[in-house]
Amino acid sequence: MPISIISSTYYDIMNVYRLSDTVDSYNISTQDYILTYEDEACALSQKTLDTSNKETVEEIVNQHKLFCSPTLTILAGDKIVVTKLNGTTQTVYAGEPMPYQTHQEIMVRRGDWS
Repeated sequence: MPISIISSTYYDIMNVYRLSDTVDSYNISTQDYILTYEDEACALSQKTLDTSNKETVEEIVNQHKLFCSPTLTILAGDKIVVTKLNGTTQTVYAGEPMPYQTHQEIMVRRGDWS
C-alpha cells in the first residue's frame, strides 16, 4: 500500500497497550496492560467544541482524535501513550476506530491531562 499523504503529517509517536490476563509468580491471575505496538507514527489532534450557548461561565470542551496507519489493529479501550514532537507525553484511551484505505481515525478520551 502506498504511503498516504495523511501519514506525512504523523509527527507524533505512540505506544499502544492492551489489557490482557497475566499470571504472577504466586499463580494469581490479574489483568494488566501489555505493550502491543511500540514507536508507531501517529498524529493526535484537538478540536475545541462550541459551548457558547450555555448560560453559565463558558466551559472549554475539547475533542481529541488520533490518526494512524490502517495496518494497526487498535481496539476500543486500548491505552495509548502519545509522545508529541516537543517530547511531552499524553495518555489517551481509544474509542471505536474508523478505518479507511489510507489511514484510520480514532476518537480518544483523555487519560493523564485535563
